[in-house]
Amino acid sequence: MIELCFSCKFCRGRIFADDEAVGVIGNCPHCDKSILIPPPSGEVNCPGCSVPIKYAEELIGDTFSCPSCKTRVHVAITNGVGAFSATFSSTTNGSLKPASGTVHPKLQIKKGWFLLNCLTNESLPVDKFPFEIGSAEAVDWHLDGVQENHCVLYSTGKDSVSLTKSNAAATLSINGYAAEETTILEPNVDYAVTIGPHCFVIRGGKDLDDWKMTIDLGHWVLTDTAQQRHMGPVPINDLVNFIAQSVANRNQTLAAPQGLNSVAGFPAEQVATAIAYHLSQQTTKATDVEIDSTYGRLADNEILCPVCWLRFAKGDAMHVATHDDLRGDPILGEDAPLRFQATRFNDTGHALDAMGMACMDVACPHCRRKLPTEFLQTPHHIFSIVGAPQAGKSYYLSVLAKVLPRTLFNQYGIVFKDSDPTGNANLNTMKNRLFTGSTPEQLYLDKTNLEGAMYEKILRYGRQVSLPKPFVFSVAANGTDGASCGLIFYDNAGEHFEPGIDEANSPGAQHVAAAASVFFLFDPTANIEFRQKLTGHHDPQLQRSDRLDQQDIILAEMAVRIKRLLHLTGTRKITSPLVMLIGKSDVWLHLIGEEHLKSPLRPTGLDLRIVAANSRMIRDFVQSMCPEIVANAESLAQEVVFFPVSSFGHSPLKLPDGRIAPDPSKLNPQGVDTPMIWALSRIVPGLIPVLGQ
Repeated sequence: MIELCFSCKFCRGRIFADDEAVGVIGNCPHCDKSILIPPPSGEVNCPGCSVPIKYAEELIGDTFSCPSCKTRVHVAITNGVGAFSATFSSTTNGSLKPASGTVHPKLQIKKGWFLLNCLTNESLPVDKFPFEIGSAEAVDWHLDGVQENHCVLYSTGKDSVSLTKSNAAATLSINGYAAEETTILEPNVDYAVTIGPHCFVIRGGKDLDDWKMTIDLGHWVLTDTAQQRHMGPVPINDLVNFIAQSVANRNQTLAAPQGLNSVAGFPAEQVATAIAYHLSQQTTKATDVEIDSTYGRLADNEILCPVCWLRFAKGDAMHVATHDDLRGDPILGEDAPLRFQATRFNDTGHALDAMGMACMDVACPHCRRKLPTEFLQTPHHIFSIVGAPQAGKSYYLSVLAKVLPRTLFNQYGIVFKDSDPTGNANLNTMKNRLFTGSTPEQLYLDKTNLEGAMYEKILRYGRQVSLPKPFVFSVAANGTDGASCGLIFYDNAGEHFEPGIDEANSPGAQHVAAAASVFFLFDPTANIEFRQKLTGHHDPQLQRSDRLDQQDIILAEMAVRIKRLLHLTGTRKITSPLVMLIGKSDVWLHLIGEEHLKSPLRPTGLDLRIVAANSRMIRDFVQSMCPEIVANAESLAQEVVFFPVSSFGHSPLKLPDGRIAPDPSKLNPQGVDTPMIWALSRIVPGLIPVLGQ
């Protein structure tokens, strides 16, 4: 370092500072005003001791004292350039010596310490020692959820500080390791410190305001310390979901805001816990505020991609190039049409690609998949259908795609149409096969497999995962001013909902946390209590002995996943309605008397009184058979409604090879559309006319 001499702009006093501190603000040792260290204008060796000295522009033509030998040095101007000359005085023996001048003080750059709360963006300089942190009133930083006197920062007398636990019960970790009773923190190093359920970064040194500007609390980077693999950056709003889905070993993976040094980080499990704690604090402070059952609350201008389930602002949507020469995408490959951010538009508002051609399609900026037509303009709701393997989800969804459009239009003049014929091709194929086949073999639908045609590989958060393909439809009241929305369905493999599934590598069932309504398809023919009641019935589904009934476990597992992803703690319930579809009603409905149930679909609207009466009757019946199903359902959602449904309307046939398929001559679905119509009436007010409000 070289000494830099300059003048205080307030008192004009001479000051020295290290030349590396240029641009730093310090306090003038003469007048104590805050001043900025200016850049040097020139450099030359002292004529008295040859020490190099730098000087600021305002000292050209003026005098100062060398900081080493105190020689008075004059900065002359020679041909417009500053040059040093020394002032000399006579000694007693007649020789000359450099004249001594006043000793100019050196500017002291204050090296402080700084605490930054990574989840709240609150920050505080450490302006005194000791600096106490805890839940007591008299501490320097008050935190909830910690010991009254949790920990304290002490000065070591040097530039470092010590972080000390105030009592043995205090939980404290530094960069992923449990802290000792006392830990020395060195300046110019980032320390990721968990103080109870709070995530802090502590740093000492100078230029702390500039350092803070480099930290991006909105995006986090994760590092698997065992495999030395980096993931992200991940938006803070998606962090808990990412940890739940994509981080297998959460205690060996460190998460840190983007901008921290590579060593600092919090264990991913602690970060997820801390975020859940802060969200629970927000809700407990206003217990009457309902939790929005969306997969991370969406802002007004945000979109949830139906393919990868990541959020983005509407303005960040990408356009898909039309010209055939514009190909190549870093995610989809070199043959995919180019995705780009539009800057030019034609008179009709369509984006123009680099060749000047109008582009009709838009894509998600994360997974780059094309979005259905008008996806950005219309609100969309996910209807999640959950059930055990072989419960009949694919048959139910295929029948629904056929029956629901007819009922909505014939009863209420509501148009239900295909928003994405290409993306919905698999569902349309199943529907057409089911309703146009002439033999049971032709009507048989293959079971949905985890890696089958209903799934596709998506690059999500830097790793490839299998996600179910979305089936997107639009619903609109007849007329230009009527209510409208989009609906998204998924046909998951039942195994996706079983306990033990690796959520990190197979997050394909996580749409349940974003669902506007969840539909659980319960299969009575797999339940031992129902089978005993139906002894003597000739339905081949009751004769199968290869099925393990764990529907209550799957329902409980679904509840655990939803609550974890929505940060719901304790007994708090989701506000999205849970629709219990009690399937294959043609087999069991006679046990309660089909004549006791009425259709709520009236010409003038949906009769909610009949829905409620039917639901109570079905609920009580299911409770008498499987009380654990009712208990699990009602512990998950505030609103649970029971409906009887039958996708076939008859007992299916057993084929020679052992498969079970419907008889095309008897195919007559019962009650399949009613639950969806009820859910629409709840999710989109004004779309479905209702009675008995």
